[in-house]
This record gives sequence, C-alpha cells and structure tokens, in this order.
Amino acid sequence: MAFLRPRSLSLLLCSALCASVPCFGAAHSTARALPSLPAVDHNPDTHRSLLATNAGGQDGDTDSRSADGSCVVELGLRNVTKNTRGPVGAGESIDVHAYVDPDAAAGRRHAFVALTWRVDFGGEQSVLMQPTDSNTYKATIPPSLPGSMVRWYVRATERDGSCVQRKPKYRTRESPRYYGTAVWEPDVESLGVGVLRIFAQDESKLTALQETDGTRCSLLYLGRFYDNVFCRRRGVTALAWAKPKIKLDFKGEEFGMWDGAVEVEEVNLQSFWEEPGEETYMREIVALQLMRDSGVPASQSQYVVVHMNAAFFGLFNMIEQVDDTFLRRRGLAPGDAGGMLFKSVSGQMSNLRWDVKVDDMRWSYRKGNRRDSAGDFAALKDLTLGLAGRGPGTRSQYVFDHVDLFATVSEMAVQSMLLNQDRCTKNFYSYYNAWTRRWMRIPWDLESSLGISSGLGGAPAPDYCVLACDQWNSPLYCDSDHPQDIFLERAARADGISPVLPSWGSSVFGRRRLQQTWGDVLASITTWGRYRVPGEDESRAVAAPSAPPPAVDSTTSNGAAPYGTAHIPDVNAPRDFDAPRQGSSPVGPAGTYNHLYDAILDIPWTREMYLRRLRTLMDRWLGGRLQGVLTGIYAHVRYAAKADEQRWRDARSGRFDANAGDIDRGYRQLLDEQIPRRRQQLYERYGPGGAVPLIPDAQPRGARLALGEIVADSGGVSYVELRNENAFAMDVSGWRLGGAAAYVLPEGTVVPSRFSLFVASDPVRFVEARRLQRRLVQGPMPRLAAGKGLSLADADGGVIDVATAR
Repeated sequence: MAFLRPRSLSLLLCSALCASVPCFGAAHSTARALPSLPAVDHNPDTHRSLLATNAGGQDGDTDSRSADGSCVVELGLRNVTKNTRGPVGAGESIDVHAYVDPDAAAGRRHAFVALTWRVDFGGEQSVLMQPTDSNTYKATIPPSLPGSMVRWYVRATERDGSCVQRKPKYRTRESPRYYGTAVWEPDVESLGVGVLRIFAQDESKLTALQETDGTRCSLLYLGRFYDNVFCRRRGVTALAWAKPKIKLDFKGEEFGMWDGAVEVEEVNLQSFWEEPGEETYMREIVALQLMRDSGVPASQSQYVVVHMNAAFFGLFNMIEQVDDTFLRRRGLAPGDAGGMLFKSVSGQMSNLRWDVKVDDMRWSYRKGNRRDSAGDFAALKDLTLGLAGRGPGTRSQYVFDHVDLFATVSEMAVQSMLLNQDRCTKNFYSYYNAWTRRWMRIPWDLESSLGISSGLGGAPAPDYCVLACDQWNSPLYCDSDHPQDIFLERAARADGISPVLPSWGSSVFGRRRLQQTWGDVLASITTWGRYRVPGEDESRAVAAPSAPPPAVDSTTSNGAAPYGTAHIPDVNAPRDFDAPRQGSSPVGPAGTYNHLYDAILDIPWTREMYLRRLRTLMDRWLGGRLQGVLTGIYAHVRYAAKADEQRWRDARSGRFDANAGDIDRGYRQLLDEQIPRRRQQLYERYGPGGAVPLIPDAQPRGARLALGEIVADSGGVSYVELRNENAFAMDVSGWRLGGAAAYVLPEGTVVPSRFSLFVASDPVRFVEARRLQRRLVQGPMPRLAAGKGLSLADADGGVIDVATAR
C-alpha cells in the first residue's frame, strides 16, 4: 500500500512560517514576490519560475550545467546541512545552512540560493535561503508530525538561470536525491536495540508474498540518513514468509553498521522466521559470532528494530553482505585483484559437482562480484574437476595445492558443532583468493544452526530426524554417505526413526557405510550410487573401474620422501580416496551432498585435521561457554523479541502453535534440549569409545611440535618446517614463531599426525616449487636471515623448541 502521511499540521506550520519568509510549492497556489538579496542583482519572476519547477511532488533535477560544463565548480555551493545527527524532536523545526565559496564563484554571480524540502512522500516545497553573512545562507523547515521523514536539497542558481548547482548532486538514478532526517516518535528507543527506520512509498514491494522488482527507500540509522537506497524482498523459500527478509543495496555508497565503525555497500535483514524448533531470535547471530571467533571469514551482524514508515515492523538481524567490500575488510583479494565469489543457489546443481557445464553454471551459481568477467566460471569448473580427481594430479594433491584447508576445516567444524542442516548444497559462497591461489567456503544464511526438529518438549520429526538419527547428526554430514535430502521411504530403528538410504557398499561413491537401514529404494539406484531417472536407459550407468585406485605417491619430485605423506592416519578413511570420479555425479536425494566436504572427509589427512578442529571447538564452547553467550544475548534482546512476537502473532496463527515466536520457549529449548543433546551425541556417540568413534580425545596438554628444516633462502623463499611427530593431529592455533621471524599461527591451524606444516615467506612460490607433493603451507612470514635463532612457543607462551636458520 502506498504510504502518505497526513500533512495538515505541516502545512499549517509552513503557512505560519511564510509570514516572515517566502514559501513555494504544492502547499501554496499563489507565490509571494521574492525580496532582493543583498549584493545580488536578480529578477523575481525568474527566481519564482525556477523554484516552481520542483513544486508539486516532482523529484529533484540533476545538476544543470553551462555550455562549458564548469558551472558546478564556479558557483561554489558548499557545506550544506546533510542531517541532524539523529531524529529531531516532535515540534522542532530544522535549520538548513549552506555556504557559497566566493573564490570558487569568481567570475560568475549566483542569483539566489534556495532550499527545497518534502515531508514523507508529499509534494516538494521551496523557500529562498536568507544570508546570515556575505557567503552563508540559512532557511528553516517547519516542524512535522512524529515519525515523519523530512528530506531536502539546496540549489544555487546563476543570475541568468543558465546554471544550477544542486546538493546533493543526484547525477544518476541511483544517487541520493535528498539529505534528510526523521521526527522522533515516543518509545521507539525503549526496546534496548538500535532502530533502523525505513521509509518506502510502496511498502508492498517489500511485504508481498512474491518476488518483486524492489523499490527505492530512505533510511535513518545511527544518526545518518541514506536516500534512494534500493530495497527488495530476498530469499527463495522466504518469499512465502509473512515477515520478509529484506536486502538493502547502497549502490556504491557506504552504510555505517556496527555502531558506524563498519562501512558496507549492502546489508541484509534476516527475519527470525520458521527457525528449526522454537523461535529463538539467536541462532544466526551466534553462529556468525562463532565462525568469526574460529578464524572463518564471516559477516558482521547485529540486531536492529525496524520501523517501516513510522510503524514498528519487527526485530531483525542485520548482516553484512559478502562482496568486495567484505573481502577488502578481511585482507582477502577483491574482484579487481582477481578474487572471485560464487554463491550456490540451486541445490544439488550448485554443490560443486563436476558435471555441470561451464555455460550452465550461471543457472546454479550467482556471481558475488566481477559480474562482467565472463571467464570466471571456467575457474569454478576447474575447482569442481579437481575435487573429483579429474584435474592436475590426484584428488588429494589438488586439495593440498588449491584449497585453504585451515579456513575450510574450521568452517566445517563450526557447522557440525552447531548442527546446521541447511549447508550442503547452498547457503555458502565459493571464494577464490587470487593472492593465495586457494579456494574456501564463506558461510551464508546460518538460520538453521542449533537445529532441532520439534517444539519444546516435543518428539523428533519422523522424516528429517534432526538430533535423532545419524544421517543429519554425524560429523560426516554433507559427504556422499550423509546427503542432505531423503528418500520417500523410511524404516524404524532401535535408536529412533531413520530415513531409508542406499548402502553404497564398495562403490567409488560409498567410501563409508551409512548407519541407516535401507530397503526397496536400492532398485532405483545404480551400483555407483547414481540416481536413475525412471525410464532411463540402463546402459547409461557407469561401470566400476577394473583397475585398482592409484597408489599414494610417497616421493617428492627429487625422489626424497616428504615427512608424513607416506603415513595415512587411522581414522577409518576410505582407501580409494584418490580414485577419480567417473561418469555423472549423483542426482536426486543421493546427490544432495557437498563435493568439497566430501573430498575433505575422504582424504585421510584433511579428515584428521577436521576432526581435531571439531574437538577443539567442542571443548571450547560446549562446556558452558556457549550457554553463557546465549544467556547474555537473551537478556539483551528479550524485550524487543517479545514486541516482535506480538507484532507478528496473527501472521503465525494457523501454521504454528499458540506459543510460536516466544523467545522464552526458544531460549529454554536451546539450553535444556538442543545443546545438551548435541553435546551428548558428539562426546558419547561420536567420541572415543562411542558407537561411531570418529572424534578424537582432547589434545593432550604439553603435546609438542618440533622445528624441522629452517631455510633462509630457497629460490628466494624462506620457510620453517613444523613437524608433528605425534600419533594424533594437533591444533596449534595461536602458537608463535619468534626470534628470526615473528609469526602467529592463525585460528584453525591443525597439523595431521606425523605430518609437517611449512610456514613460508611466500606460500605461493613455495607451493609452485613443490607442486603435487601434498604440502601443508601457511604464511606469509618475514624473510629469515641465515644464522639467526628461531623459537617456537605454544599459545600460552611456553617455549617448545629452538633452532637456527641455515
């Protein structure tokens, strides 16, 4: 519905004001003659005509220019009042100032300076600004109703009318048209959460239960006003939600979120709707915080109370968009430096499967930057082939050379610990960092974190049995044996309801046997685990390879055995992990896994890294720290969440129980049900001694790494080898090199058992010289000088080893 605030009070106040200063616009059919300005020779009729061009609700012009295009500089309009540093009080007028630079205006004479304003989406009104000294001008906008939006611009016009300079400039359709503010409404700030005011002339563009082409909005947040912002409803499933998700795109302008300290170009408003279990208003906020804490590049987020056209609209999570601004803030290569972002948007066709043609990738992946770079999809195709073992070298060699393993295993570990079910085929970006020449996943849409399939005190769902069966709870979730979707049939098990899935046996896709039962569904699955479309020619199924998979290469290019590559960790990993994938990737429910996850979990060294990182995060968060974080957030946001529950109660009725949207129930469910059950699963079922013993014991206190090779110059690269001589993987996040080179191992640094980590001054050149050798590499660190001492200390500062660079 179009929004237009009653303007009778504003017009009345303007009429009173016009007793002393001239007003023009839709509120006045008869314009008064303009008085002459000091030291300005002008014709009143000309001035009145120019002012009238923006009356009657028209949008402001772009800058007019003289024939040589120089008028904008020469008229010298400066220092126009942009905002009021927050809402103005009810009954307050707004003083707008402007300055005309006499030096910039030399050689030209401005006839007058005028202020034009509008209230909400009413017509524009104009007034001649009065000089307060020879170069400064002032005009006053009369008071408006509480909750109103007031916008304005200022124009300086040359004596003969040939040139008009406008502030703001509004040179394109996407530029801000006005400066502005809002009028304070009582009780808005009392909810304890920052307020984002959105003004949209056609609110239905943001609330209709369908995809729309969006609309233009104005915003006020943290005292700053933003005009002509592109706003649209976002999501796929979320398009059916009564409470919308909303995208705000500033089109090159900068929006100050996070108390104004973080400048971004695009933000997203998540609506806390249809959470897995009770509404908590906390899942995504907490998940993003844990991602960042664990060394994963993840968006900033914060709570905001949204007021739409001066009415309370609800509690939202404002999330930073993943784009080039996001990358630059984190020291990652942006698009203009070759960094590439691809958002997975098409379910099983965007899960990094290897058989999507380059020309078809645009339907499965949305580019997050470099939209005009047509060749980027070829790079994504190379990634998918490498993960399938169909690129240069074997599958494991490709992963070690081309994947950011530390960020990847950390992202996987947080997702698993928080049990986010909706992560296998979408809700992530694939990012290529051109500076490191490595790929990683950047998480997105974490609303399904801390998942549970029932209401408070309820029973698990019979199909998507979250927290009740292995397919969705296993630390191996999202590999080819634990896909995201289910078949229509299911069978009962002693430990609860389990979906029916195929047993992959010894096929190339089935490296690990499922913990589920299976039945007649095998009739529709080929021996390769590929879903056969009904009526498909049986001859299209791919035969199993007759030759055994290639042996693990245990030598370097010069014949020397690199430390650790001949040792395969005993973590129940499949021994055919390097066998190349043939034919087509599975489709249907069997294909709803993630091919990057599958590679990490198949390759024994990276699988061991992930399981160690998972144990580290379990010990860090599940002993009470996570509950403490949730309790603090709950106390902070409860009042606003209760207001949101009341605002959307009617929309929830009929689809949810009477308590839907109650943060009190959501908080209780997280602390009393979800976290205790997840902790029990991870430690008791999947931990040492459990029924499925995947996760290792806690890392022993006092466990050590050893300094190996320390080389000051090898082809222009310095490097330090850190050897893990233990029979278990070690998480060495926060450990430090000191002395000849100062370097801190970042969060997520894990070294597999009997394996080495190389810290290099130039990791890219180091890998290029040792390609296909499965080297675990990190950096850059400072260059070393031969003969200088080097020390290795743990995260607590205890010195572990010392050596000298050669």
